[in-house]
Amino acid sequence: MNPMATIEVRGELFNVEVDGPVRGPALVLSNSIGTSMGMWDAQMPVLRERFRVLRYDGRGHHMASRAGGEFTIAQLAEDALALMDQVGFRTAHWCGCSMGGVIGQWLMLNAPARLNRVVIANSASYLGPPEKWQARLDTVAAQGTTAIADGSVERWFTPAFRDAEPRTVERIKA
Repeated sequence: MNPMATIEVRGELFNVEVDGPVRGPALVLSNSIGTSMGMWDAQMPVLRERFRVLRYDGRGHHMASRAGGEFTIAQLAEDALALMDQVGFRTAHWCGCSMGGVIGQWLMLNAPARLNRVVIANSASYLGPPEKWQARLDTVAAQGTTAIADGSVERWFTPAFRDAEPRTVERIKA
């Protein structure tokens, strides 16, 4: 597979990147909600030295996706397993941020034999009341993701980091 590709699994298109040594240990990077696989760009130079890294834009995210509507964590996790199969990862280490961490938790409970080591970053087992998420979903449906981008970067980055690293913040915001 080319380092950057669009592949179809389970009736959905996914932007994927597979990078690093072919015989390196497999590692899957799973993004937070509303982000692209680009959120991992800063970590890739180090990770690709040792690991065979799969990163992807999840269902409903970024330009390849045709999906609309609501998805369950189980569906998103099954997508991840199908992507792992497509790129030849029988097992893999998992690193998930926020929603990617929730997906990782589902995999640990439902497909533990597919995972080696797991990192759950900036995530939880319970992400708050549905009303909080429904308000964001309604805003994005009506106005697009730019309507919630400022609030997201305010939650994700401290004021000191935003001041020190404005380019990084703008890249993630975009």
